[in-house]
Amino acid sequence: MKQITKIGLCILALIIATNVAPRPVSGISQEAPWKFAVLCDTRSNPCVDPGGGAQGVNIEALGKVATAIAAEKVDLVLVPGDVALGNGYSCKPPTPGPNDAESQYQLWRKVMAPVYSSGVKVLPIRGNHEMDRDANLADYSSCRKRVPVENRLLNAYRTVFNDAYIPKNGPDNQKMLTYSLPYKNALFVGFDQLVDQFQVDQDWFEQVLKKDKREHLFVFGHYPAFAVKHKDCLACYGTARDRFWNAVGGAGGRMYFCGHDHFYDRAAVADARGNLIQQVLIGNGGAPFTHFKGSYADARVKGQEHIENVYGYVVVTVSGDTVSAKLMVLDNQSKSWVQADEFGYTASANVRR
Repeated sequence: MKQITKIGLCILALIIATNVAPRPVSGISQEAPWKFAVLCDTRSNPCVDPGGGAQGVNIEALGKVATAIAAEKVDLVLVPGDVALGNGYSCKPPTPGPNDAESQYQLWRKVMAPVYSSGVKVLPIRGNHEMDRDANLADYSSCRKRVPVENRLLNAYRTVFNDAYIPKNGPDNQKMLTYSLPYKNALFVGFDQLVDQFQVDQDWFEQVLKKDKREHLFVFGHYPAFAVKHKDCLACYGTARDRFWNAVGGAGGRMYFCGHDHFYDRAAVADARGNLIQQVLIGNGGAPFTHFKGSYADARVKGQEHIENVYGYVVVTVSGDTVSAKLMVLDNQSKSWVQADEFGYTASANVRR
């Protein structure tokens, strides 16, 4: 009788464990650990480097980052914009105009050769320097839109970044610019935020989330969702931004990667149901460094880590339902790569929806 009771209790425990333990969404099997990296804002600065700056890419910084990322053995690399200088820049004294856009983008790919040659899928998204005349009409202290008047940069961008693995499944007016990519047990969604500046195509996004449910959701775009240093970002349209943020949180997304400001800043912002999402601003890929005094415009933003004046990239490791991320920076004194931040989460079946 005691033996039968023990067997019954074991069966009951197994049933309870099976029902309580979180399960992969849509029957997705547990994957072996895999990694992806994020880098952003790799453009040059002709005001500091009048010679090399006209090439459009910070060759020295990007070259070191590319070599380091290749050594990380990642599967994917997310690049949320401003890969190159683009169409112009105002300096005193004046500098020569930048090289044509296609040359800048081809140079970027050349410097990124250690990553491309290893078979890694590189997933870029446009930033404001991929928008025509943006540098000449810049007003980063306001929400004034900077409307493109030419197609040279867009055509060059689509010509150079036309890899077969980049999905062409975005909204009709954003093909090859906005896209979603299912990969293993995760869904990646990259947003162009220039076609409708400072906004995303929310209807398209919600359809994607309904159609492809995965254990993890990773979202990226050039502009911060919540303002850090510059005011021009998704916060310019607060209601639309909140709808976007709530959709990310409701679908289980816990990280939003962006750039635009030229430093590293990680902050936590809860959605309407209390799901905490990390805004990971990784704008230190080579563009001229800037300073942030540390006062966010939105009280909901809770700063977690802020690092300036060092080049860096983020590596994210996905191991089943667990995600761990680290920031690697190029130490100015030792000239070696060191870990400067770490964060992560564990996916839960109890996402607040």
